Amino acid sequence: MVQCVAFGCKEREENGKKGFFRFAKDDVTCKKWIKAVNSRRVIDGRLVDFKPSKASRLCLKHFDDSCFFSSSKCYG
Repeated sequence: MVQCVAFGCKEREENGKKGFFRFAKDDVTCKKWIKAVNSRRVIDGRLVDFKPSKASRLCLKHFDDSCFFSSSKCYG
């Protein structure tokens, strides 16, 4: 089951629910996403930077509408 990795977010992919995204492969964009979702965690009493794995996903709630484009607008 897919779950959003943003700190404090409880969204899960259930019953075919869509809207989960892998972290960007582009290093600059990936770092922006990490920072935007509270990238630091306390692990064993230490503050540690979050590092997304291949399985890490963010849910739709963490993106503005301006982050997306409609393909119908692109093709006339």
